[in-house]
Amino acid sequence: MLQDSPSSAAAQLASQTSSPAKQGQEALFERSQQVGRLLLQGMTALHAEVLPPGSGPKRAADHIGQTVPMASRILKALSASSPVGALHLFPGPAPLKRWVKAAGRKGAEAGTLKTALDAVDEFEALIATEGGDRAALDAQLVAWLPEARRTLELRRRQAVFRGLSELEGASCTLDLSTMILRPSADGQRVDLCCIQARTGIVALRPGTGIKFVTERMTAEGVERHPLSVEGAELEQVGQGVRLDAFCDGTPAAVEVAHYGDRYQYILRTPTFGPNASSDFVLAEVNPGEFELRGAGNGSGAPFFSQLIQLPSRYAVLDIILHRDLVSKLEPELCLYRNFGESQARPGDPLRDVDRIDPLDGVQHAHGALGDQRLAGFTRYGEMLEYVRERLDWDLDGAVMYRAQLDYPVPGTQQSLVLHGASF
Repeated sequence: MLQDSPSSAAAQLASQTSSPAKQGQEALFERSQQVGRLLLQGMTALHAEVLPPGSGPKRAADHIGQTVPMASRILKALSASSPVGALHLFPGPAPLKRWVKAAGRKGAEAGTLKTALDAVDEFEALIATEGGDRAALDAQLVAWLPEARRTLELRRRQAVFRGLSELEGASCTLDLSTMILRPSADGQRVDLCCIQARTGIVALRPGTGIKFVTERMTAEGVERHPLSVEGAELEQVGQGVRLDAFCDGTPAAVEVAHYGDRYQYILRTPTFGPNASSDFVLAEVNPGEFELRGAGNGSGAPFFSQLIQLPSRYAVLDIILHRDLVSKLEPELCLYRNFGESQARPGDPLRDVDRIDPLDGVQHAHGALGDQRLAGFTRYGEMLEYVRERLDWDLDGAVMYRAQLDYPVPGTQQSLVLHGASF
């Protein structure tokens, strides 16, 4: 939800970190580069002596007498763009030794064979001293290999998703928070429409209650008057109005309670089992939610956050801004680990230790709301257009900023910071 981030002066404190960790990382990188170069040199020289020119995985495996998958990994490593990338792609020391010894039986010279085996020994020593095992070393190496990091993290997050879905007894396809903002009619404030949705909710056991909590904070003293998308007054903030017409699955029952600025939603699915799914879509309008202060007003940058609480395949945070609110705006994606703590404020130096380096940046989208697409929500664009029509808001030329996580780990917070915003 939208909040003010701390001042840039406070944020600068976070950059004044001690250097031992950085020095250790640099030392690991240099040693990994060295070992990677040794392996590249040793294996390249070995192959030059024993493999027919232009050998692919199948031909190399048949000639050496080893498996095709092993040959494929080794040849792929030898074509890597960097020594660290090669180190990540090579199989472990044990299969490498088998390959080298098998190549030796094909007539490699003793000196070439020794060079290759010495390089494998260095690889084994690196694993033992820096990682403890191969998986731990790979987890460190991917810090310098964005694509490898993406693959490794996605596999691990998929495993976490499967495990937690079984342990918690529930999961969903999409965890969605959408915020639509436009200048109020009086030109002094900003109106907000907040849409919360969970699609593809699966409860593995009967009676499973699925809870998620949102936190909404603005300046002190702001009184809210929540409305439905048709303009009807609601009894309380956070109650919202269900949009069951846009649910693909069976609409889930929901109980809403609020405690100060925290709003708790408990979903009760009418069905259970891996093949039965439910959906939940809720919309609420808060006129005059924020003060329109003008760009460069000197206040901290506003931001919206989404805390992942349920195992999900996708978590999406969409911010849709009226064309008059996007001038000089620069969005930034911030990720945090947030287990049982209050919402992290981007720029707070006390929470820098919880920050996660994002793999992807902020996505930008233009065009009519009805044309927007979203995995896991078949009628997303249609729902947005329905809400716009009921609100009677002029959103021609609106800009959408999106943050998306695939298989996010529960306890992850993603925030979109709107630097240069006028509210």
